Amino acid sequence: MMMEQPSGDQPENEPKNRVRKYDFLNPLIGHRIRMLRHEKDISRSRAAKQINKTSKQLAAIESGKDELTAQEIYRLCSFFAVEANYFFIDLAEINNGNADLAINAHQAKELRRLFDSYLNLPSRDMQKSLVKLAESVALADM
Repeated sequence: MMMEQPSGDQPENEPKNRVRKYDFLNPLIGHRIRMLRHEKDISRSRAAKQINKTSKQLAAIESGKDELTAQEIYRLCSFFAVEANYFFIDLAEINNGNADLAINAHQAKELRRLFDSYLNLPSRDMQKSLVKLAESVALADM
């Protein structure tokens, strides 16, 4: 009998300080849900009902702590009248490389802070400007 791993746990053979390639995905989707709710002036509890979740559960999803199933994403797309790609826009940019990221726990915390700051910027133009700034700083350091 095969034992299932709880979602969110890392495999036993994977180091604890390793950041998996798609760790950014849940915060990204959660942020997009929060943006949609604010744009359309929809309460968290009303949106949560669409996917049979509580307001508290949706808050955890929006903060990137919990994940959605494909069916829940589909329901939210119908509810918000958006295409599924809305939640994954820029994914190709973020996921530019094919190799797994190997960083330590301290770097992971810094990256999470940077990513949260990026997601909390009020406009897409500001997000693009932050990326350009980071790229220019990285190039200047070489």
